[in-house]
Amino acid sequence: MSAGAAGEQGGRPGRLRSALLKLLLIAAGYVLAVAVATVVTVALLFAPSAMSSGTLAGVRFALTDAPVIVFVAFFWTFFCALPGFIVAIALGERLGWRRWRSYAFAGLADVVPSFLIFGIYSGSLFGMIEPFLAALPGGFAGGAAYWAGAGRFVAARRRAVET
Repeated sequence: MSAGAAGEQGGRPGRLRSALLKLLLIAAGYVLAVAVATVVTVALLFAPSAMSSGTLAGVRFALTDAPVIVFVAFFWTFFCALPGFIVAIALGERLGWRRWRSYAFAGLADVVPSFLIFGIYSGSLFGMIEPFLAALPGGFAGGAAYWAGAGRFVAARRRAVET
């Protein structure tokens, strides 16, 4: 075995470990993005109506109903937004995105296929204009959160490999 062949084999575990770390970072960033998008969307949908009465009903909603709504919304968002997220990550890697705006606008754009997928599963494709409008800032915030939590580190690793 030549010294060059041994060096190539020695680099393979390092590349595999680096790829797994990158994948783990992207997955953690996705969970963060979904959590932020969900909280922003639910807050925009329900906070004004829950707090407008000025009574204890708003407090009861915040303590009992809101956590359940956020959990269910997180579950649906996680699965419905995944195809768009995969496309966004592939584009980000291919085009070398390094700025938060790219990921934020990708999160905003991901709202459209997410709602199409959700509409197909729920059977009501056209009756969701208010949730769709509330999800637009949620998607933008989720994309920005992905960049803050993972995307900038993935971009930095990509830059280190390029140089």
